[in-house]
Amino acid sequence: MGGLICRCLVQKFYPDNSASAAKDIDKIFTFGTPHGGIEFNLGGGIIERVRDLIGANNSDDFGPKRMAEYLTPNKKGAKAKKFDPRELPEEAFDPDCVFCIVGTNAHDYEVAMGLSRTLVGPQSDGLVQIENASVYRSHRAYIHRSHSGRYGMVNSEEGYQNLQRFLFGDVKVKAVLCDFAPGPKDDEDTEITYQFEVQIAVRGLPILMHERSFDHFCPVSLNAEQCAEQMKKGEKGKKGGLPLFTSFLMQKFAQGGTMRYVLRLAVFCQKFKEGFLMFSDHIERLPLWSDRVILELAPAPPGSEALFSARYSWVSQNLEPVTPVELDAADVKDDGQMDVFIDLPSRAHEVLGEKARLRFETSDWD
Repeated sequence: MGGLICRCLVQKFYPDNSASAAKDIDKIFTFGTPHGGIEFNLGGGIIERVRDLIGANNSDDFGPKRMAEYLTPNKKGAKAKKFDPRELPEEAFDPDCVFCIVGTNAHDYEVAMGLSRTLVGPQSDGLVQIENASVYRSHRAYIHRSHSGRYGMVNSEEGYQNLQRFLFGDVKVKAVLCDFAPGPKDDEDTEITYQFEVQIAVRGLPILMHERSFDHFCPVSLNAEQCAEQMKKGEKGKKGGLPLFTSFLMQKFAQGGTMRYVLRLAVFCQKFKEGFLMFSDHIERLPLWSDRVILELAPAPPGSEALFSARYSWVSQNLEPVTPVELDAADVKDDGQMDVFIDLPSRAHEVLGEKARLRFETSDWD
């Protein structure tokens, strides 16, 4: 509820009083907040309609009609059909200043003998479905924790470390897979979906900061049309690509100011014909390609316009980051932000195309 109360404050109370939330609030961090409401995997929508009709114990607070009332300024009873609860208007509060923890462990949420996790399904933290636990354009971390309890996200190390770095970190790094073009489909009747597993680990921490995987029902998925759309953005000179994760680092806690972290990326493919998964060549959990890249950011030498110097290595080739990143003038912005481009291994190019590479957008974070 805390996250919804915060959103009610910035989206309704501040606008209703002709005030700016940004003047008083720097950042918002939410744990398992049902930003998109609470929906159920069972019942075909009947359970939600009954809940919102009766509203016992204010349970309709998680339904679209009631959410529209307390998240829409000066419009009590706003039409729910035109309202998307996950939309945080930029004029109310900048989504770049919002971070959402998304839980992916439904199994360990023990409430009412597991009734909740049965109703909302495995793609949840046991109470809030994964797709409803964040607002659009916000930063987020997927962690394998349940909504609450002994294995809950609120008292987890993963939640704390992400919280600390978002609120008090000084470096922001956005990882993007760009210029990729997966191979063509076999024939016109075959539909292909690509799934990407992503994991982030930071040196000095015994946990994963972020994990999207098949096992936790949350890989990043793109169909062939979406892949092509990403390519078109790049061809038009826009910063297209598939955002993988935005990490926040604390240089003051790093060894000699040098920060090091690892990104694991795995690419899977599923083929469908007439809506059915094709099993003829299917081997479960076998990736088309998988590897880890270790990236190191060190203080830039005196006189450099860039914030940092960077080195990297693919773990399949070297466990230490030994390859220096050469920065072009266009890669360093006037404010010091730098775009670090990293080439993929040859095996990855066979899967993602010859031009595929990773872009790490690195900037100061206050």
